[in-house]
Amino acid sequence: MEGETMKIIYYQSLIEVKRTFRNFSYTFWSILTPITFYILYTKVFFINLPDQKLWQAYFLMSMTSFSIMGGAIVNFGARLVAERQFGWSKQMSVTPVANSQLFFSKIIGQSTVHLLVIIIIFLTGFIVNGVKLSPVQWLTSGLWILLGTIPFVALGTVIGTI
Repeated sequence: MEGETMKIIYYQSLIEVKRTFRNFSYTFWSILTPITFYILYTKVFFINLPDQKLWQAYFLMSMTSFSIMGGAIVNFGARLVAERQFGWSKQMSVTPVANSQLFFSKIIGQSTVHLLVIIIIFLTGFIVNGVKLSPVQWLTSGLWILLGTIPFVALGTVIGTI
């Protein structure tokens, strides 16, 4: 039974990831908007700073955090509200998927989305501005941002259940 539970959570998480990236609103506000701001603020507005490379790396982390926080609070919470409002939660209650499995799959799916968004935005900084960090710095920055999303996912969950 343990393997079956993990299989259900895996496939439900995969569905959550696909649903999130199919949502144009999420893609626009959580990926395209931070990337656009990053490019504008590092290539157009603030181009004559004393330490341009430091600014580009700093603002990359800021825009990545902005993207993840917004996605966790606004989109995740709104999706939970919409699922309840349109009866999706009730539909899921008649399937063999337990509420706990559904909940964990939503959290795992959202965390996976956050990880992918971090990678996308970090790649943008590397490609557009040549932001150079050591592999350890890239990894620890991404992990800290990912860990920092936990309270925001929790807040999105609270908003979604109110």
